[in-house]
Amino acid sequence: SCEDEQNAIDKVFAAKKMDGGIIAAICVQARLLVQLTTHGSAMMGSIFKQDKAAFLSNWGAAVAISGVCAVTEQVSSHFQSNLEMSLRGNLSKNFHTRLLANNNFYKISQLDGRITDSAQRIADDVRDFASTASGIIAEFLKPVVELSL
Repeated sequence: SCEDEQNAIDKVFAAKKMDGGIIAAICVQARLLVQLTTHGSAMMGSIFKQDKAAFLSNWGAAVAISGVCAVTEQVSSHFQSNLEMSLRGNLSKNFHTRLLANNNFYKISQLDGRITDSAQRIADDVRDFASTASGIIAEFLKPVVELSL
């Protein structure tokens, strides 16, 4: 039924906290990149003005911002891998539950000789899908957030 399908979809995409973490990490990263660009421009201005103190101040800020950017990149990667694992686990449970329901596993393996080792095929496809989906989410959100800032 439609309600069962919707409940299954809700269980599969239950990683809303991690989506929020990815979005927050991308927002922080985008804002830091703006700040980094600002300090880089100020460094160039201080070179033309021959202001050593301003150059060193902006250089120090740029180095600090670069360090924070590296940390937020790792945090974003962590959230993305957690999203992938959650998606993979939920999809696997859902598909295996459906595969084992009503003797579907035996029907597939005995009646249809075209499909061999259905459980392994499901595991491989779920792994590939989860990896691709989590990567798409992060890669899609990054430009959207950067453009909105």
